Amino acid sequence: MDAMKFASLLVAEGYRKIDTGVLGLNAYTIYTQDRNHIVGIFNCKKGCLFDGWQLVGIEQDLGIRYGTDEILFVAFSDDAYQTRCALSDDHRHWIYNESMQRVEIFDDQPGEFLNVRQLLEYRKEPVSNIFLSVNNLIILINVIVYIVLATKGDMGNGIYLYSKGAVNPYSLVNNHEYYRLFTSMFLHAGIRHLISNMFVLYFLGESLESVVGHVKYLIIYLGSGLIGGIISQSYYYSIGKMLTPCVGASGAIFGVLGAILWILIISKGRNNKFTLARVIIYILFSIYIGFTSEGISLSAHIGGLIGGFVLAMLLYRKRGIYT
Repeated sequence: MDAMKFASLLVAEGYRKIDTGVLGLNAYTIYTQDRNHIVGIFNCKKGCLFDGWQLVGIEQDLGIRYGTDEILFVAFSDDAYQTRCALSDDHRHWIYNESMQRVEIFDDQPGEFLNVRQLLEYRKEPVSNIFLSVNNLIILINVIVYIVLATKGDMGNGIYLYSKGAVNPYSLVNNHEYYRLFTSMFLHAGIRHLISNMFVLYFLGESLESVVGHVKYLIIYLGSGLIGGIISQSYYYSIGKMLTPCVGASGAIFGVLGAILWILIISKGRNNKFTLARVIIYILFSIYIGFTSEGISLSAHIGGLIGGFVLAMLLYRKRGIYT
């Protein structure tokens, strides 16, 4: 990625170029969320043309001319450290490290700005790499498991599901078959159950994995599913439902949602795909559905949600630089 490529991506997204009146600084604006949002671009490959105080003046001028305080500068540099030293923290700016091909965002700068970070991190992947993500691999495994088992038996039959790895309190307490907490995460009681879970996972999981990375995403997904399973089986044990078979990826999926919730909280609700209010509404609606519907393990949902939130707290911390 370089400054010219980034500018072309902004234009393709609907941004229009504006006159800054400043040599060496290009700026683009888009009107959304009832206000103008401005992105300024400049190169620091051979040293910064501006110091921090000059950018403060430019920011104030653009803000007055376009009636907005939503302004972000992106400095393209081969030496991010020197660029950082040259710029003050009194204006919004990110540094794109061209030698490392990554965005560097410090604690005192916004973590998101519309879809700008996504554009800066844009990579044109070969078609063969489309499926090389943990989330897509998990979806594929769930689908394959369902197809294979559905050809051999009734996926709506609790006894059949139990024989293939479903979990209940009896299997854990009496038989010590703890592996069922894992295997049950990849079983689904019918095609509608599978499709609804995988549809939600496709959108939620892809977003979380792009933020935390492959390994941490896998830990959050599997860890949340196990935590949700333990909590749900503890609940069923407490109310005497020892033989109720439980299957599904819902606990893990709610863990993904819990992790997204934590990231939104520490990012002050800023994310190019989600808003804090929207995630909270989705959580409350899902809990309501769990209360009012039969066959849904609300305890697994809540357990997974808590598990994902806690795991994200441990694995995803706001550092000095986001990469």
